[in-house]
Amino acid sequence: MNLRRLESFLAVVRCGTVTRAAQELHIAQPALSRQLKTLQRELRVDLFEPAGAGLQLTPAGQAFLPHARRLVQESQRMANALSNIRLGSIGVLTVAATLASTRGFLAPFISTTSAEDPTLVVEVAGHYELIGLLAGNTDMAVTPETPTLAVESIELGRFPIWAHVGPQHRWAVQGRSEVAIDELAAEQLILPTAHSVSRRMLDMSAGERGIGVSPVHETDDGAVIQALAAAGRGVGVTTEFGSFDTRPVRVILPSAAQAGSGKRITLALPVHAVWRPGHYARTVIADIAERIRDFAHTHPAMSDAD
Repeated sequence: MNLRRLESFLAVVRCGTVTRAAQELHIAQPALSRQLKTLQRELRVDLFEPAGAGLQLTPAGQAFLPHARRLVQESQRMANALSNIRLGSIGVLTVAATLASTRGFLAPFISTTSAEDPTLVVEVAGHYELIGLLAGNTDMAVTPETPTLAVESIELGRFPIWAHVGPQHRWAVQGRSEVAIDELAAEQLILPTAHSVSRRMLDMSAGERGIGVSPVHETDDGAVIQALAAAGRGVGVTTEFGSFDTRPVRVILPSAAQAGSGKRITLALPVHAVWRPGHYARTVIADIAERIRDFAHTHPAMSDAD
């Protein structure tokens, strides 16, 4: 189907007459009339009928209108995409991320971008879905999973797995800033589900020390975890930070490399930006990823240990 004929059809719909549509398109009226007749012949339907001094859509024309608009819009998007490919630039950059990463630092970073930057649109997904989305229309993923050799990546930072307690909890009263994992395991815990990489890391770290971790409540929404902790329902464990009236306490581990030295390390989740090596705008994406990394390092929840 000829795109110019679709544009002519839409112009007549907007203007109401062939004369005004021809003026808008800067073409001769007879030429526009021929385009409309050819389009109607191809479709085998009448699109317009007389209405006073102008034209109005027939029922068939009304039904065809949204399809014509969609085809023209898709064509324009394709032209823009091809232009971006030629220039190695990207107008809209789709980022896949968890809800925690989106709320924690991606959305705040997006608020600092300018008109010269790509428009960052976030697609929220689960931890284990993120890298797979790069096979589709996703340009970059922000993931706590270890990147494979099939993607390019940079580490954005290490985010502690916080133990959140309400203001009446003894750790808050004592002003604790950190607790050992065995202390944590003895508490009533509000944890992410097994679908969370942070839960897997917590379980593995506890298991390596012969400690069992049993939740009283499970949810993958970090804000809900903090809300329950603020309400005194238990100790909430999440990488999210700063919601409600809770005290965030770091979870620390004895360092296997420094056994006997008393040195401890923070239980923290590394987060990476990943993208396809062959992406036409890989240079732009890498620059955005580096800026996100620099921004994330100003985040109050970023690990400043190890």
